Amino acid sequence: MGNTKYLIVSVFFIVGLLTACNQEETAKDNKESHHTEQESYYMNLPQVLHYGEGYKDGNKVVTVHEAYADRQTVSSIISVKSVGDSPLNAESLAYILNDKSEDVTYKGTISDNKNPADRNLEPNDEITLNIDFDVSVLKDEYILTVESFDAPHSTPWIIDDLENEE
Repeated sequence: MGNTKYLIVSVFFIVGLLTACNQEETAKDNKESHHTEQESYYMNLPQVLHYGEGYKDGNKVVTVHEAYADRQTVSSIISVKSVGDSPLNAESLAYILNDKSEDVTYKGTISDNKNPADRNLEPNDEITLNIDFDVSVLKDEYILTVESFDAPHSTPWIIDDLENEE
């Protein structure tokens, strides 16, 4: 009789444990299903970076430090460091700002009056640039990528919390 009680208590314990684990998974699934469509887009990107974070691909390390808005322009402060064996020209990179809410892409420009004249980087040189994007309508959030011909993919940054410089 003692073994039967032990068996019954063990079965109840195991059933209770399995039920608790199942409820935790259900709660986790419900929490994940409440993400908005935009959050789902960002979550599906391979890796999304934030201000101050950088990545290395090929012969360069790129870091987005901050971004701000001025009327119809989004400006981003970006540093590029040459880490390869050959020189790198920061103008050869494509600075792309994406507005996913309207499926619009803006190409960044390196303004002469806000940036160093010499944008050629020798190995281990670093440059900080102010990249301007002329946007049709100022939004709260964008995705920025820096692309080059020698990198198989680019890592995106979330550009948000745009402070107006007016």
